[in-house]
Amino acid sequence: MATQPPGPNFIPKTPDSDTARKFSDAAWLMQMALSISTALTDLSQKIVIYWTLATHSLPHQRIFPLLELLGKLGTGKSQTLSAIYNFAYHPLRISLRGMTGPAIRDKFAECYEGTAVVEEADHAWKDKEMRFEHLLSDRYQRTSAEASKMVPAGENEWVIATKQYFGATALHRRISFHDAAMDGRTVIVRFHADHTRKYQGIFRSGSVECRW
Repeated sequence: MATQPPGPNFIPKTPDSDTARKFSDAAWLMQMALSISTALTDLSQKIVIYWTLATHSLPHQRIFPLLELLGKLGTGKSQTLSAIYNFAYHPLRISLRGMTGPAIRDKFAECYEGTAVVEEADHAWKDKEMRFEHLLSDRYQRTSAEASKMVPAGENEWVIATKQYFGATALHRRISFHDAAMDGRTVIVRFHADHTRKYQGIFRSGSVECRW
């Protein structure tokens, strides 16, 4: 059962020493992985790390910004998404290649109060009406992240079923959002290639990944 978000007078508890140590260890491990596999600056690494660890507060949040990894091919975006997947709260991998709008919405509902790790975000269906961006915009805020549809409830009977899909979303893209309003709901991390050094892939596609 989902935890109710806090009221306006909510005062967060100070984490115990064991919890604080776990988050400190996770931050260090993420920084090591990002340093080896990407050319992100220290500031960009910290943005990714803090956003990822903040997803563990999702059951208590009313809004949560998107994380957009923006850059050209081969700059470390996929490795960063894999690092996020390994340390985020209740992560679910989603590839948009070939998926329809309702299918994506259902995946977001499956990841309610969790972290959607979206790959191939430039390869959604031909989205002239920007429905995918509208889904992302609604998912950002708990009160708007709901969708209703009619479902069968027996012979010649139908009822309205409501799905909630609020949660965190991390995605990589090579082009920016069409809707400029999305920028106000998104933390953007820009990737640039550095051909003066070699990178080491930490998280291999198809391998068994170490979940934190």
